[in-house]
Amino acid sequence: MTNNQGVARLSYLDAPSHAVPTSSRSGDSELGYSLWEELTEGRYVVQGATHSATHCELAVVRCPIERRPSSGVRRQFDYLRRMLIGETQKVVASAAERSVSTVAAASRHSLSLLGLDCGLLYVPYLLVRAAHVASGVALRPSEVARTDPGLACHVRVERPDLFLRAVLSEVEREVAGLVLEGYANDTIARRRKVSVRTIANQISSIFRKLEVSGRNELLCALVRLEQAHFTPAHSLTMSDENVRQRQIRMVRMGSAETLSAHVAHTR
Repeated sequence: MTNNQGVARLSYLDAPSHAVPTSSRSGDSELGYSLWEELTEGRYVVQGATHSATHCELAVVRCPIERRPSSGVRRQFDYLRRMLIGETQKVVASAAERSVSTVAAASRHSLSLLGLDCGLLYVPYLLVRAAHVASGVALRPSEVARTDPGLACHVRVERPDLFLRAVLSEVEREVAGLVLEGYANDTIARRRKVSVRTIANQISSIFRKLEVSGRNELLCALVRLEQAHFTPAHSLTMSDENVRQRQIRMVRMGSAETLSAHVAHTR
C-alpha cells in the first residue's frame, strides 16, 4: 500500500496493544487505534470502499472540522453498532424503548454522518468489522497506509470470503464475493450476464447454506470466519467431507474454536 508519492507507510488499526510493535502502531499516525471511534467521534469520514482479489479496502479522510457528537448522536451510533453486529431493528428498538421507525431513521442518519449514502444492506464490510471490534470481538489488526496530512488513509484487511471454499460452490463463492463488495442483485446479474432471478436464487442458496437471513447476517458470519482465522488454531486431521460439514456448522454457530480447527487443517 502506498501514498500518492508512492511511499509505503504501513501501520495497524484496531490492534490489541500487544499485537504489533509500538513503533508501527497507528496511534503514531493521523489515525488512532479504533476505526469505529475515529469515524463516530467525527474525526474521519468514509471516502469510499474498494476491493481487490485478496483484500477489502476502505478510504477515510480527516474532517476539516471535527464534529464532536452530542449525546443523542452517540446514542444513534450505538443503535447502528448493534445492528451491524447482527441485532435486529426490533431488538434494538425494544432495548432502547424506541419505535422501530425511530431506530431505522437513526441508523440512516448515522450512516450519512459517516459519509455513507447507503442502507444497512450495503454497508462496507470494514465498517461491519469495525462495529464488531468496538463490541469486543478480537480480530487481526487491519493494515493502514498512512498518507500525508489531508489525504486519504487506506484501511484494508484480507477478504473473509476466501475462507468459504469448503462451504459454497465456486459460483456461489463468486456471488457471495460480489455481495460482500456491496453490489445489488441487478448489478450482480449484469456483471455475471445472467438474469436477476438466477442471482436471487443463488443468493437464497448461499443464505440457506450459511443459515443467515440477509446480507448483514452474511457479513457478520464472515466476521466470525475472520475471527477464527486470527484465533490460535488447534491441530486437527479430518477428511474433506468432515471439513466441509464442520465449517458449515462453525459459520452457523459462530464457534471460534470450531472455526480455528478448520483453519489449522486447511492452511
